[in-house]
Amino acid sequence: SLNGLIAQFQAEHPDIIVEVQSPQGFRGQLDLAAMAAEYDCFQASPALNDETLAAIVSVEPFLAADTSVRKDDFFASILEQFVYQGQLWGLPGNVSVNVVNYNKDLFDAAGLAYPTPSWTTSDFLELAVALTQGSGEDEQYGYVPSFSEANDLVSILDRLGAELLDDAEDPPRLDFVAPSVVDAFRWYTSLVTQYHVQPVLDQEGGDPGASARDRQALIDEGRAGMWLDGGTGMAFMGGRGFAVRIEGGPGAPAEGNQGVVPLPAGSNSAQGSGFQSADGYFISAQSDARQACWTWISFLTQHPTSTSELPARRSVAESAEYRQLAGEERAEAFLASVESGSRPSFYQRISDEGDWLAFSSLWLSNAYERVVGGEATVEEALADAQEAADDYRDCIIANDGFQDPEVMRTCLGEADGMNAMPGMPVP
Repeated sequence: SLNGLIAQFQAEHPDIIVEVQSPQGFRGQLDLAAMAAEYDCFQASPALNDETLAAIVSVEPFLAADTSVRKDDFFASILEQFVYQGQLWGLPGNVSVNVVNYNKDLFDAAGLAYPTPSWTTSDFLELAVALTQGSGEDEQYGYVPSFSEANDLVSILDRLGAELLDDAEDPPRLDFVAPSVVDAFRWYTSLVTQYHVQPVLDQEGGDPGASARDRQALIDEGRAGMWLDGGTGMAFMGGRGFAVRIEGGPGAPAEGNQGVVPLPAGSNSAQGSGFQSADGYFISAQSDARQACWTWISFLTQHPTSTSELPARRSVAESAEYRQLAGEERAEAFLASVESGSRPSFYQRISDEGDWLAFSSLWLSNAYERVVGGEATVEEALADAQEAADDYRDCIIANDGFQDPEVMRTCLGEADGMNAMPGMPVP
């Protein structure tokens, strides 16, 4: 636990006192600059740009003086997110990875071989079809979605290499009608519309927790062959601040007879994402305790118990201690995912752009519900989502609303297609 690490650290460094605080609530965009204004050092998403660089310090000088920390000990696809203008501005801390869990008993009963880390979407579909059987209260599904359908949807689209964000435009433009998006979206919706290998959980109704309970019941009752698990699916993650002054992990889930593998790869998976998000540790430019901060944050990266997810340091992620904490299969699935990914996920990329894109998955979720509900074709639903996203972007640009929650609220209200999403959160 963090408290245990603090005690260990302060026993080794009695001249450094660490006080940990977690920002309370959502206070607008709690970006790097906002965190740096409050804390000596802090944990946050690596949303680096010209403006935020003034609030933090490069860690290059600390690396040069500390031979115990090497850049090549961090996963390359994660480390590059902390590099800007040729300098490293923070130390990667942990990586959120989506994986597929599966019920080994159901595979055994059906005489099916377990999936391997190198499996593909074709393998996934074949297994899902073979595992789907029965009817009514005894119906067994090959695949059960998360309680947040948008999370599974975006994760699969990412993994299949769908180009959801056009970075060539400034500001970036959501692209829901790119061929790679249409193809991946069609594949995912076909799990319901064509192959019927997954249940459609009630996302509406008066009880927001009903779909989550229904999903968990299917898993607990042994009626789910495979299901996604891992990352948070949130575009923005709360950070942790460390106030440092100078004076003179995680428990393993109860896996039972459960297997874990990376998400299946598609034909263009070399360009897909191998992880959902990453965060790390930064030092404020206002801090008088920079060296103490470096000592503390580099210490955190050396211990698997500093995170409940995958440590960003390869030597720590591959250690026997981490494998024992996470479980052998889960650790292997996490490692295989990060090794195969070639770019940050869609969630990470929109998070780095700022609050104004935080609701992008809602248009995709709405399109998904229309397709599986038989209200629209894949092309029609994505075209409508594109129109709404473009209207919203135009409104944000016209009103310079990139940092203004009220402008975002107004623009979301004016964008077509948003009436279908009552109670939508706005920053």
